Amino acid sequence: MAVCSPIKVMKPNVTTKWIRNKEGHKEMENNAAIAQWMKQHNLIPKESFAAALRRLARHYQRENHIRSMEDVYQKIGLRKEYLYYWEKHPYSTQTKNFKYKVIRAVAREFRIDTDGEERLANKAGLSMQADAHFQEYLISLIENKTQIKKIYEHAQISERMFQYIKHGRIPTKQSLIAIAAALELGLEEIKQLLSKAGYALSDSIAWDMIVETLLKQIEATGDYRNAVARINDVLFDLGLPLLMTREKKNRDN
Repeated sequence: MAVCSPIKVMKPNVTTKWIRNKEGHKEMENNAAIAQWMKQHNLIPKESFAAALRRLARHYQRENHIRSMEDVYQKIGLRKEYLYYWEKHPYSTQTKNFKYKVIRAVAREFRIDTDGEERLANKAGLSMQADAHFQEYLISLIENKTQIKKIYEHAQISERMFQYIKHGRIPTKQSLIAIAAALELGLEEIKQLLSKAGYALSDSIAWDMIVETLLKQIEATGDYRNAVARINDVLFDLGLPLLMTREKKNRDN
């Protein structure tokens, strides 16, 4: 029998450790700033998407006398690593399509009704009510504005991105909110637009709650001038993802 060579574990050098420590310290500072901002605005996040999945899985395990949680997760096509990732990156959209798949599997296996499925999706900042005609709806909103180039500029999107949308691409949640704010849509209109794209503003995610609060403030004053930039200033200070599709360089210049 062939003997496998032992796996060599590369130890991080001093520079790598310093970078990790620095990044960890910065993350702690950002988390503290986010918590402070939310406390000042009386915002309390509800149960997270990952916590809700665990709760539903435990209930299913007890009800069906299943040996382990891993067996339950296997039924819905989920690995624990994803739960850890979603806890660490609650506003990331990189696994959006997989989240949809898990939510559908949870609703099917755990026999959750449509309303329960939508509530679970909302905890992930998503909606199960996506509209196949979303692109047409968004394009009509943009083309109804007389100064389309101004919309591009305020939303930090390119004409190329607009062409991508025309040809069926769904923008990221951050990009779509940027477009909506540049279009001077009210909060309920923004929520409707997000829902048509399969997104939602979640009361379980700090980023969503902060952005919604800022959108409410803008709508209350009726002052939409530089709305995206004003929201981004707050997000930038808190170390959170910005509303845009192009990276904004030299912010301090």
